[in-house]
Amino acid sequence: MSLELQQTKRMLEELKTENLDGKVAFSASFSTSGGGYVGPFSGTTNQVSLIFRHVFVNVGNAYNPNTGSFLSPTRGVYEFKIYLYTHAHTSYPAAAFLVKNGERIVLAYGKSDNYQVNTANAVTLKMEEGDVVNVRPQSGARFYDNENHHCTFSGQLLFTL
Repeated sequence: MSLELQQTKRMLEELKTENLDGKVAFSASFSTSGGGYVGPFSGTTNQVSLIFRHVFVNVGNAYNPNTGSFLSPTRGVYEFKIYLYTHAHTSYPAAAFLVKNGERIVLAYGKSDNYQVNTANAVTLKMEEGDVVNVRPQSGARFYDNENHHCTFSGQLLFTL
């Protein structure tokens, strides 16, 4: 745990150095090329973060496309959005939680036996410096993405406190 804390502190110091003007915004999708399914996820998914590797924008470099996590570089109010997509299936919904510091905040959920599924959710959160936000799948969830970038995770700093 102490190694993880040291790494987080080091990353936070790097973010402060890079983000002197206070602008923070990111948007990313699953697919970097081609198409395919992510999941299904089974059992407990409390520690699995979805990785959105295709980065559209990452002003302030607070989003890490290798871990799927956003690390708040400054205290403020942030807005986060998740958009998810999958093909119809009786067993696999498009379902994921937006998680702050390990706590589930909102769920985006959609399921259909006959049609494609689009689901989304958004939330505005007060964040402290060093808080972490990521997206974690609900057990049984499966997602589909391709070059059209159906599945996205985005966030932005609205104002500092």
